[in-house]
Amino acid sequence: MAAWMRKKYPHLVQGAFSSSGPVQAQIDFFEYKEVMSRSIERVGGDECAEIIGNAFTDMEILVEMNNTDRITNAFMLCSDLEIPIDIPHFFYEVSDIVAGLVQSHRAGRIERACEYILNEKYENAKDDIEAFGAWIVHNNAVHEESCLDFSYANNIIKYRDVEWGSEANQQMRQWIYQTCAEFAWFQTSNSPNQIFGTTYGVDYFLRICNDLYDNSFSEELITHNVRRTNYQYGAFRPEVTNVVFTNGDLDPWHPMSVLTDLNEHSPSIITPLAAHVADMGATSENDSNEMRATKLRIKELVRKWVGILNYDEY
Repeated sequence: MAAWMRKKYPHLVQGAFSSSGPVQAQIDFFEYKEVMSRSIERVGGDECAEIIGNAFTDMEILVEMNNTDRITNAFMLCSDLEIPIDIPHFFYEVSDIVAGLVQSHRAGRIERACEYILNEKYENAKDDIEAFGAWIVHNNAVHEESCLDFSYANNIIKYRDVEWGSEANQQMRQWIYQTCAEFAWFQTSNSPNQIFGTTYGVDYFLRICNDLYDNSFSEELITHNVRRTNYQYGAFRPEVTNVVFTNGDLDPWHPMSVLTDLNEHSPSIITPLAAHVADMGATSENDSNEMRATKLRIKELVRKWVGILNYDEY
């Protein structure tokens, strides 16, 4: 959004700092789950990623066998997975909890999650489904008197509530509409190079768009909207100057961003082992050397754009 603001209103915006900003609209954003998988492997370790991947594979086998009681118990679900649309919805929602972990990663977060999963498997003698399910339950603070509601119908009811102050309007309804109307970025399981199952393709997200917004979004319309967005803003090659594009290589969003310098006035910086918008915070003693260098470069560029040339005075 920052880069697009600079492109659309260059007479008002002198420069822009685009942190973790996707610029390429895309219907099947399969790369998101690929980066998630690699980030779990790199930070949490191969064994942690293997347990999660095995859990998804084993759960899909149970679904094919029509034997989902183990899933219901392991994840403390409010209802069994008996309705067909609840299957992709469950798998996507569970993967999205891991997405929150990866996208918001700061030093120690993925490591602690993987330590918990490994402890459940080896110390408490649980199989992969149970070990992964135990972390999901723990992460969502589910206790004996509560449960996880992964009902697709209930999810649609929640996000169709347009009353002021409703949970939908405090959370994701507006963002979901933007994806349907402009960007798509549907985070599917279509790639074989990821560990989060195979059940939620583009059709699942198209159904959400139509169920939430009164059948307003055909696949043809969303395809047109995505093309329009890329044409309007330039996709991977926006025509801008004075924009710095920064990304962390753990961030699942970074494949849709600018990853090489656009021109001498619009550089791209990729920070190793950094996640989504990790460079937005103040300089900290916890920053890696690479993160400190990224933040320093951002500061230098912004000061240059606004005419502060003597850096030592500020």
